[in-house]
Amino acid sequence: MGTGLKKKKKDLDKAVMGFTIVEIMAVLALFLILSAGAVTLFTRTMASYRLQQTADQMAWEIRTQQQEAIAYGSARQMEFFLFGNYYQIMEPEYRNVFLLPGIEYVYISFPPTGYRSLLKFNASGCPDRGGTIALKNKYGKHRYVIISPVVGRIRISEVRPAN
Repeated sequence: MGTGLKKKKKDLDKAVMGFTIVEIMAVLALFLILSAGAVTLFTRTMASYRLQQTADQMAWEIRTQQQEAIAYGSARQMEFFLFGNYYQIMEPEYRNVFLLPGIEYVYISFPPTGYRSLLKFNASGCPDRGGTIALKNKYGKHRYVIISPVVGRIRISEVRPAN
């Protein structure tokens, strides 16, 4: 009977011992690798979200200017500043709209006037010319805000327009 107790005590001691330092280090290393991947994925996802949000806001502002030109029967104008990463709304109130952090202009295809590019809508809502505003994030993803000439359709694309 004494032998059985010693065997059970030996099994109990083995079960109570816990984890070795090697096992703990292996689990920590695995956790750190997975965390680093998750952080990288999260920052890329946030950068893509900010890029899309910036393009959406810009397209909305352009559409608003177009609709106000029609509603009030007067011309509207927006100014884009390539080197300042912002644009200006001239009416109904003058204000600057800055691109979100990490987002920048790649190019603006409207003809430059000094250090800015102008987009004008006449009283019927037609743009004075069509063009593209190209945006990118720090990972090189692009969004294009495209204004069609004559009809003034405003759209966002992930693909660079042909012309």
